[in-house]
Amino acid sequence: MSFVKGSHWANKIWSHVTNDFNLDSIQAHHFFCSEWELSSTSQPQNILENGSKSAVNTSSHRVSLPYLIYRAAFMVILLSGITISASCQSHLFHIFLTNWSFTLQNVYGLVLFGIVLWRWWTFKNGVLSPQQKNSTSSSSLLTLGGNNHQSIILELQNEKQQQNGYQNLTSQQNPAAEQDVEKQRGSQGSVKMGTMVNNSETPPELKLLPLTYLEKGVWILMNVVHVLPYCVVLGYWTVVYKYDPDQPTCERFKSHYIVHGATAVLAILDAFIIAIPARPTHFLVPTGLVLFYVVFTCLYEAAGGPYRPGNEFIYSVLNWKSNPKKAIIFSTLAVVVTPIAHTVFCYGVYKLRICLKSLYVRNKYRWSNSEQPN
Repeated sequence: MSFVKGSHWANKIWSHVTNDFNLDSIQAHHFFCSEWELSSTSQPQNILENGSKSAVNTSSHRVSLPYLIYRAAFMVILLSGITISASCQSHLFHIFLTNWSFTLQNVYGLVLFGIVLWRWWTFKNGVLSPQQKNSTSSSSLLTLGGNNHQSIILELQNEKQQQNGYQNLTSQQNPAAEQDVEKQRGSQGSVKMGTMVNNSETPPELKLLPLTYLEKGVWILMNVVHVLPYCVVLGYWTVVYKYDPDQPTCERFKSHYIVHGATAVLAILDAFIIAIPARPTHFLVPTGLVLFYVVFTCLYEAAGGPYRPGNEFIYSVLNWKSNPKKAIIFSTLAVVVTPIAHTVFCYGVYKLRICLKSLYVRNKYRWSNSEQPN
């Protein structure tokens, strides 16, 4: 009996993991805009059928200039930081977890900027067809049941129409479509995912964009760059840091303010701005990287280094030869803390971002409608 119960829970956990790591479960528009960018569409015209879990307006397929500037600034700051860091410590740069984390942050910033820049360039130079550009600027693709502001706006519009005794907009345009919408309504009168209002099938030029391999890589990498900087900063200031009056000014500036300070600030800032969702079981990504680094330090020490002058270890808490017990305890602690850090700083910030966005959209919509005459 206990075996069957354990097997049930194992299957349930495995199902959650496989669902979370389905990298085709979101659409590419998450990479083209900020969570806080609202579309200008005030009245939903089409609810098109697709399998995404989050709502999207096709205008979000355009890259806004402010978001492009933000991604460029994010990349330039990171590249400047790692250039200074490498110039201050060119020797043995590759053996420290701090530099692993900072390098991955740079890769993330560079690739995501490239994705956003390419998307901006394709629209600016007319690479897409006129039908795609026209549909992108004038139509609303909504898949309800997700976290995007469009589902919230549609719900509020339905409430307002019911209170004023108005018929739904679709009844004026297509009575048959209204029946389809009513069949999809939940107990609270909201339209569910997968309803099409004005068209019998989705036009090819209006289909949402699937993820490219680069975008999938950025999604996975996000779980590292939004988590590992906090672990590095915490570990450095609580365990590794020791005051050294003879430390060169360049290396002190790099260690104190760039790789063990600014990196965490950039991580939390980016987590509140981007529109890429986080998944709870993606903690396996940063945890796996930390575990891999622990094994690396052990093998590196077994191979005999090299190390900094006067040291026989990478970090004093990971001195496998002289104090293996301490190294095991600290390694175990690091592997345990990383999933917690992911839950708080990656998935937790994502949920907080969605909550704040929903409150912002609801208040903005109600405020704008309160100024209109009935």
